[in-house]
Amino acid sequence: MSGNSTQGETTSSEFYGEVRLPILSGVEFAELLAFELSARSSSYDVTGTNVNSSFDANTYAIKGEWAPSDQVRVRASFSTGFRAPSIGELFAPQAQTAVQYTDPCTNYGTSGANATVVANCQADGLPPTFTLTSTQASGVVGGNPNLQPEESEGFTVGVVFTPSGTPILEDFTFSADYFSFEVTDAVGSADVNTIVSSCYNSANFSDPLCSLIAGPGYTGVTGSPLAAPYPGPGGARRSAVGVVAGVLLTNANLSTYETSGVDFSIDYSGPTFDIFNSTAQFVAGVDVTYLESFAYQVLPGGATFEYAGTFAQDPFTTTPSSFPEISALLRMGVVSDNWQFNYVGRYIDEVVDFSSNPANISNTAERVMYHDIQAAYDFVDSGVGLTFGVRNLANETPPYVSNNDDMNTINQTYDTAGRYFYGRVTLRR
Repeated sequence: MSGNSTQGETTSSEFYGEVRLPILSGVEFAELLAFELSARSSSYDVTGTNVNSSFDANTYAIKGEWAPSDQVRVRASFSTGFRAPSIGELFAPQAQTAVQYTDPCTNYGTSGANATVVANCQADGLPPTFTLTSTQASGVVGGNPNLQPEESEGFTVGVVFTPSGTPILEDFTFSADYFSFEVTDAVGSADVNTIVSSCYNSANFSDPLCSLIAGPGYTGVTGSPLAAPYPGPGGARRSAVGVVAGVLLTNANLSTYETSGVDFSIDYSGPTFDIFNSTAQFVAGVDVTYLESFAYQVLPGGATFEYAGTFAQDPFTTTPSSFPEISALLRMGVVSDNWQFNYVGRYIDEVVDFSSNPANISNTAERVMYHDIQAAYDFVDSGVGLTFGVRNLANETPPYVSNNDDMNTINQTYDTAGRYFYGRVTLRR
């Protein structure tokens, strides 16, 4: 159910500058020592339905690199950043939606629910054998014209090792980088499971997230209540069919998240060789990311949720996504001047439902390995390029999980199309 139409626009002006400062070069223990400094100043004006506002943002970055020898390079950076809210985030009309969720009050008398959940379910007037005919909460999505920009801080430090003069190893490059990023005032919304679980697990509905359950009487979409209320005190939060109603999933500057981990890379560029009347080279590499933490705080002062190793609602997209502790890309190919053949292997470690329910058939998305191949040929004289490829060559099926609407998988992360053939023709003039 859609609400009233909206309109709006943003205008911006920016100033940006950067400078590179070479300190040392070609001396003992310092083949290179250099720094980069940059800064940006931005100004935004927002006008539209029920709003006429402005905001400024100033950011900077400091980067440094030091090469004690021609084989080793150390690099580090610290930066601040911001992201202005988009037109959609500002002015999207509010609408009612149905969202799959796990209700903590389902059969709370025998499910092993803790005392706090039991007390809150009883306060709603629900029987111990409470069940639902539908597990889709009534939610409200839409924009917020009063949004402010997100702000961030980031820190990275790493090392690159390029062996030289060593047989076999001299064709390799090794790198490792630690990263840590924090985003505050993040634009987004809490997912229904987080809101409902946190609220019902707090004494007397005291968690700040409880304020996001507006109930069936919410009138912000069309001016009329969303639904008839549940009989008794539960009607403050539940519709007549028993589901949680009026869950506010509209955009807001309400979240903070911090993520950290390590990126590892190995790259190989082999010697050239002659084949098919051309000169080619074998190249390969592997990129591995270890996600140490993805900590998400929905509201200031609220609980912090650790998403690493789970699947949950992505704070960016508001759709369910996986946050594997280990993910990797394996790359191999033979590359020539006018043709190439490449293989890519995509690995995603297993993840567990952040809102696991023992009653679910599956709370775990098993680890997956996808195999992709691609061949390309460039007819240099005619300016025609041909590309053919296959994604998910082995036709790997997406892992089954119970708690994700009707697809029973996490379609933002996994390949739901199966084996996929594609081709492309490029014309150059």
